[in-house]
Amino acid sequence: MHRQKDFFENHLHLLRGVCLMCLVFLLLGTSCSEKRKCYEFKSGNFAYTDDKRIETIVRTDAMQVETNPQTGVEIHTSLEWVNECMYVMTFEKVLNHPKGLDEIVGSKLVVDIIETNGKKYKAHVKGGTIDEVIEFVKTN
Repeated sequence: MHRQKDFFENHLHLLRGVCLMCLVFLLLGTSCSEKRKCYEFKSGNFAYTDDKRIETIVRTDAMQVETNPQTGVEIHTSLEWVNECMYVMTFEKVLNHPKGLDEIVGSKLVVDIIETNGKKYKAHVKGGTIDEVIEFVKTN
């Protein structure tokens, strides 16, 4: 009887160890799959996923130009990356706008990439009169 008890206790200890290892691998796998890949969106060509927004975006590490293909309006911004997933956009100039938008020159938006999924990402954009989550898609 004592022998059966030792056998059971040894196997119970082993079973607990295996369960703990499985839990650790499950948690590691989940956290790795949820990691944002912000570096993939630091530069390239982008578009809004919202069909109402027709502007195209060309971005390098240091600047961004957003163009409306129907009106020809171009918004030029400089970018300062705060960390891998957050940057500050500073409006530098607006071209081809019929009324001019000089009042936005110098203003800033804070952009925080909160989710990445393949060629798409969602960003929380905040500053001035905007505070919303916007989804973009990389087109190149």
